[in-house]
Amino acid sequence: MISTTEEKGLTQRVVMNALDYAYDKTINGLPGFDTAEEMAKGYMNNTESLVENVNSLIRWQI
Repeated sequence: MISTTEEKGLTQRVVMNALDYAYDKTINGLPGFDTAEEMAKGYMNNTESLVENVNSLIRWQI
């Protein structure tokens, strides 16, 4: 018997809800973690140049 993705409960709505939740937590943060804006501000306070600060943030995220 062939079952479809919909029969297993993985619908477009489920995927969109998961993506919306992940996006919200990325922007607004989780308990114990900085928000994206707070993290960016922390990197801007470093004494390096803007480009070096941005590259540092990117390296840390990777």
